[in-house]
Amino acid sequence: MNGPGADLAPRERRAVAVDDVGAVVGGLDRELAPRERRAVAVDGFVHALASRRQDPHQLIVDTIAGAVAARRAVLAVCDHAGGRLTVAATRGSPIPPVTGSVIAPGAGITGRTFATRRPRLVSDAAGEPAEPWLPSRGGSCISVPLVARESALGVITLADRAGGRRFDRADLSVVRGLAATAALALAYERVVQAKHRLEQAVAVDPLTGLFNRRCIDARLREELERARRHRGPVALIAIDVDRFKSLNDALGHPAGDAVLRGLAAIFRRSVRAFDICARFGGDEFAIVMPRGDDDAAARSAERIRRRVQDYWPEAVSPRPAGLRITASFGVVVSRPDTTPSGLVERADRALYAAKANGRNRVHLGAGA
Repeated sequence: MNGPGADLAPRERRAVAVDDVGAVVGGLDRELAPRERRAVAVDGFVHALASRRQDPHQLIVDTIAGAVAARRAVLAVCDHAGGRLTVAATRGSPIPPVTGSVIAPGAGITGRTFATRRPRLVSDAAGEPAEPWLPSRGGSCISVPLVARESALGVITLADRAGGRRFDRADLSVVRGLAATAALALAYERVVQAKHRLEQAVAVDPLTGLFNRRCIDARLREELERARRHRGPVALIAIDVDRFKSLNDALGHPAGDAVLRGLAAIFRRSVRAFDICARFGGDEFAIVMPRGDDDAAARSAERIRRRVQDYWPEAVSPRPAGLRITASFGVVVSRPDTTPSGLVERADRALYAAKANGRNRVHLGAGA
């Protein structure tokens, strides 16, 4: 066997395929029988997808196009409702579709393949509904649906074979084999995305976009364990919006929600990238600051306090006379034997002290 990979053992060929599947498969194009080409291509394709070092959509396009020497290719994926196709990756020139553009099911070769769920080997694209990215002179093309568990996830369409030759049934067979692997990869991506959305829904407060109480409790445990291993502190800032009920009653609940969203944005902008902001519930918030000592945490709390008292939501206009937004802050820092519940309890006591001493102030808790 000549060409790229010929002098390599199977494991070495597979490693090369992971790095550049399209190039390897393209080099083997005519020197292997169709079934052998498909086996080598799928082997490298699976490993490349599993490595997750490349964008899976572009990897699918480049691999499948390279396997049959197609100079132009389009991958369109459908939305979760299955109502429309969106171009996810392209290959070739001069005028490939723009990534993100929509292809209506049934429109053009790609849309028709999606609508019928049937692979197609088109001998002359000039006789098909126009697609701007196809060569004006026509020529053959291949269009194959990506189907997993009877669900059509997208379509890959290939055209303009190198050397001016037409695609044949052997090429269609290779594309179908790789398309089956690609469909499984797309199905897996959907599962990952759905899992991420579920995790976000469980962990994030929908009003403010901050973590919720359940999530912050878990993160606080993690940070305290890490602090014990590295013998460093963790600071906790408890925050309560002063007289928020009166503010809510005066402005109305929609305006009160706008205030909470605005304060959440202030908290995020005012801390380090690895600090953790959360809404405890109602008008109560918390910030976990890994490696934060008492001075640093108190300075951060004071900076946030000043920004809060200068804030007013643009959505609430005109501003009622005599109304302003302020917050009180309780700051504590962990000790080597600190438990999550113990740190929260100390932060609450510091917060109550701040409110008892006149509100709109920062109180550094005892023993911090």
